[in-house]
Amino acid sequence: MARSIDWSTSRENLNNNQSLFVNVGSDDWNYQIKDLAEKTSSIISDCSLSINKNASPDKRSYKVDFSKYNRLAPDYKCDVSLNDAIDDLVIGLKNCYDLQENFRDTNYMRLNCLNNLISKGIINENLKLMK
Repeated sequence: MARSIDWSTSRENLNNNQSLFVNVGSDDWNYQIKDLAEKTSSIISDCSLSINKNASPDKRSYKVDFSKYNRLAPDYKCDVSLNDAIDDLVIGLKNCYDLQENFRDTNYMRLNCLNNLISKGIINENLKLMK
């Protein structure tokens, strides 16, 4: 993401400063969450994975087209492997001294943060900013 942000803030403005929306990513990194979880648990030796086999299947498509980004920003492609990214996250988490035991109850969890913003009236339930 940092590389794509760098590209977006440093590229020359085209079309009279009109906004440009592109899918940022790599076809090689187009994973389902289950795939990422399986890969992570295979790399982290003391990590166990459990998948709710009774959950309803996710019918969404995870195939995303990144060709526009790849065409416009060829020098800003992802340059780390999935294994390296997982290793970096593990190192970062091990060095994060303020991680709380009740991590799942904190605003570090995206859903908790969103629910907090909704309860404060900052965003609505459709995640739209309230005016």
